[in-house]
Amino acid sequence: MAMAKVLILDGDGRRRIHLEVLAQKAGHIPLPAGTLQEAMWVAEVYGPEYAIVADSLPDATKADVKKAFAACSSGPVRRVKVLDASGATLPPELQQN
Repeated sequence: MAMAKVLILDGDGRRRIHLEVLAQKAGHIPLPAGTLQEAMWVAEVYGPEYAIVADSLPDATKADVKKAFAACSSGPVRRVKVLDASGATLPPELQQN
């Protein structure tokens, strides 16, 4: 897979950093966020292609994140492909071949 900007949305700081490192090692540009509000700002400013969403968000569920991105008036935010984080690994779509 080619390099992509990847928003990493996780309320657990240690896991978020771990996923950032994995994304960087896979050749991607990690964009960290710890809350939905922060993620919306990061997505608006940096326009990631993907968002990895974990279960441990203080202000939203995965479904809330997907709804917020889909309802956003900003085209770049609406186009972000939201992926589920399973534990401390990158989703298959983002792993190196």
